[in-house]
Formats: sequence, C-alpha cells, structure tokens
Amino acid sequence: MEADNGGWTLVASVHENYIGEEVGRCTVGDRWSSQQGNSPLRPEGDASWQNLNTFGRAVSATSDDYKSQAYFELQARDVMVWQVPNDTPLSELSSEAYLKYRTTNGFLTRYGSNMFKLYSVYYPVKSGVYTFPTDSGPSIPVVFDQGSTISLLVHLPTLALTGIEAGYIQFRAIDVHRDAFAFCPGVRNKPTFNHPSQSCIGSAGRTRHNFYCGDFSGFYHNGHAVGTGWSADATLLNSSFLLFYR
Repeated sequence: MEADNGGWTLVASVHENYIGEEVGRCTVGDRWSSQQGNSPLRPEGDASWQNLNTFGRAVSATSDDYKSQAYFELQARDVMVWQVPNDTPLSELSSEAYLKYRTTNGFLTRYGSNMFKLYSVYYPVKSGVYTFPTDSGPSIPVVFDQGSTISLLVHLPTLALTGIEAGYIQFRAIDVHRDAFAFCPGVRNKPTFNHPSQSCIGSAGRTRHNFYCGDFSGFYHNGHAVGTGWSADATLLNSSFLLFYR
C-alpha cells in the first residue's frame, strides 16, 4: 500500500459484523474478541491477537475480519492503521480511508518485530489476571497521513474524551475490572481513565459488563451509532480498521 513511500503490507482488519442494542456481543464473527460469548471460562476469547490462526481474505477486508500469515510471519518495524468505510472495494481503500496514521520509531523491533510476538510474549490479551492501570501496554506516537488528532476524536464517545489522548496507538489496555482490550487505535488512555472499553477494540473473552465484549468493545454502550455519551458515531461503527506492517 502506498503511504510514506510505500512498502506497507496489509496484515489484518478488524470489522464489527453485527452490533446493536444488547446484540453482537462476543458472538459469531467476532474473531478479534470471542465468538463463544462473554464467559469467565474463556478469558482469552478466540485469542486471535496472540495465536497463529488465520481468517478472511484481503479482498474482503472491509466486509469481514481478516488475518493473514503475514501478521505473525513478517519481521516489521512499524504499524499503520487506516479507518475505512465498510464494504469499500480493495482498489478504493486508499482513496476512501478517512483516517490514516502510522508509527515511525521502529517500536516493533523491541517486541519481537510483529504484533503476534508483541501480544503472545509481552502483552497477552486475557481478562482477570492483570492490574489497572499498571499492566496496560505501551503507547506509541503516530503521525497522520490522512486526518488529524482532531478529526479522529470527533468519532469517539464524547464522555471518553477527557480520559484519552489522541496521537498514539496503545497496545493492551486494562480496566478497573481487570478486563483486557487489545488495541487502542489513534489514542492512549490516561492512567486515571477507567473505561478503555470506550477507546479500544478487541476485548478479551470475559468482560464485567456484557456490552463491553466484542470486536468493537463498548463503542455502542449508550446505543448504536448515536455519537454521544459512551457511544461512538455512525462513521466509526460502520468502518473497518485496516492494520499494516512495514
């Protein structure tokens, strides 16, 4: 993919296939959280952030979850995220992405050179075993190729804004209930912020409240796509997060 002189490889996408009032919480299709329901018996959920499974196809990356072998095989230095409306064709991903941001400091080399190693070795996504906030993972600064910190925050739950800082990607955030959330796109959580379920995607397999469980965690806590309170707006909820390595 072309960005910052190219060389980027699409390795995964996170897409929420079914969400609404009290539905779509860790149900079939939630491969980046759990397809087996919200259960203390499955604290890691499907564990896709930290295992060697693959699913989906690149051509359908905005219509379904996608994870390629490159996610765990490539040796990479940096991560890039594109936020793209659902059902965008592969040929139009770049032109339709309304946010593009990437790390630049080669941080992955400190964590095994890909996200598989980062999660499986350093920061597993598992509920009930880590402490808030000291066990939350690293926050890496990003630069924007499309959009800005201001335009990113517009889409997030309004009540979360005082607890987060835009311009970062945070890996594994822990909440006060010891629930784990894998990936915080474009933001980091302040140490006093109790609700990373409203700023991060990819919950573990058990969350204290059912409406935090799922690929998009608690982005629809106060209703579907209302863009107020603890709910994200329609643009975000109807988008996919595309993850790239270089």
